[in-house]
Amino acid sequence: MSSRSASLMVPLKKAIADNLGKDKSTIGKEIRAHRYLSHKSTLSLE
Repeated sequence: MSSRSASLMVPLKKAIADNLGKDKSTIGKEIRAHRYLSHKSTLSLE
């Protein structure tokens, strides 16, 4: 991730955290987990 996109994610994570009532670091962990799991599930088995 470039530094520009990383800096844009901070306000977004805070907004999501405020909306869901969770901590900003928890949102970051969930985003990373989602990226990993969504990529893993799109790989074909053949």
